[in-house]
Amino acid sequence: MKALSFYLPVFCIGFFFCQTLVFSQDNTIFQNKVFKEDIKTVLCYKKGQEMSFPLINLESEEHVIFTFDELGNSINDYSWTLIHCDANWQQSDLEPIEYIDGYPSGNIDNYEFSQNTMVNYINYWLELPNEESRLMISGNYLLKIYERNNPDNLIITQRFYVAERLVKISAKVDQIQVNSGEGRNQRINVQFNCNQQIENPSETLKFKIFQNTGFEKDFAKLKPSFVNGNTLKFELINELGFAGGNEYRHFDLKSLKFISDRILDIEKKEDCYHIRLREDEDRSSLPYNFKNDLNGRKLIKLENNEKSRIMADYCFVYFDLNAEIPLQNGDFYIYGSISDWGYGATTKMNYDFNKKKFFTKLFLKQGYYNYLYLFKTEDKFYNTEEGKLITEGNHFQTENEYQLLVYYKDYTTSYEKLVGYALINSTISADY
Repeated sequence: MKALSFYLPVFCIGFFFCQTLVFSQDNTIFQNKVFKEDIKTVLCYKKGQEMSFPLINLESEEHVIFTFDELGNSINDYSWTLIHCDANWQQSDLEPIEYIDGYPSGNIDNYEFSQNTMVNYINYWLELPNEESRLMISGNYLLKIYERNNPDNLIITQRFYVAERLVKISAKVDQIQVNSGEGRNQRINVQFNCNQQIENPSETLKFKIFQNTGFEKDFAKLKPSFVNGNTLKFELINELGFAGGNEYRHFDLKSLKFISDRILDIEKKEDCYHIRLREDEDRSSLPYNFKNDLNGRKLIKLENNEKSRIMADYCFVYFDLNAEIPLQNGDFYIYGSISDWGYGATTKMNYDFNKKKFFTKLFLKQGYYNYLYLFKTEDKFYNTEEGKLITEGNHFQTENEYQLLVYYKDYTTSYEKLVGYALINSTISADY
């Protein structure tokens, strides 16, 4: 194992700034994205909280951990660089020296080979900030991983957040029994109490909300229902509604020696383990049934093992959904942290007309997983929250988490600050 090293001399900072300007012309790099097929299990989280939203506080002792696996036995040389972005993930009008104290780029020299696994891989990791690179301002940050000395050959792009607490947030969720438009039945009510540093908050603040780290809504243009000085209230506003959906489905791969409740069969083949899950049913017409879940997250973990990062194996996991094929033009996807909260080709399901079921397989690292089956269509008349949940059901009682981020740009700075953050549970009122 090697220690982190940083190779960027001061005179090279201008070079990397030019490179980031070139990268910013392609909006796709501002998403969480993997550009190389052999890269698996990309994780980004607050140090010590593996399933956390990737957000840390400015000028704190908190750190972001970024880690990924590469299949095979060959060590590759990778570098990283950081870009400060606005709330919409466009590059800020800042030079690296304005948001990084130290080096804005470096090498990833922390790695370790897998141990006692059928599938060989190398685990790489990076910790930020560190002694050589300290973050000076709040906001959205994009971490770019690329081949060493070749910034044009991107490997991974990953978002994370740095907050400064200038806005106190109080929030609760109304569970609305009668669906309002597009299946929304959970409505968020929030109050912002702003620090005196926030000028004209009703005009200069904007916010976004994530449901369970995944589905995101932007409320930049939403006006408060009540303003009193530096206090803003957003109450009983239907635009702040989300579809509650249903509790996540799950399966447990922490041990391959025993068949857990959602596993039908475990078969060890020459290449790796093959796991077939029990067939899933359409839940759209079933009553609500509470289940403790991870709100869509995954936990890479082996049973009774403290080295899961390098000793958890990879295996093929087979999914079957018993459902009629929808008449609308669209596709089913497996969704959650298991899909990196996106709709990619690898998580798209195929349909067997003879068996009347959807099916696919994923190549996954051992652990505990949550997932949903979501239907995605480009039809503008059908692309609603309710449509996405046609097989899962949509209940106001569903326990969900919401991440709320508040941004601020005054008239003197050239960038957007992240000035407030709250983790809201649909069943508990919260103050942050």
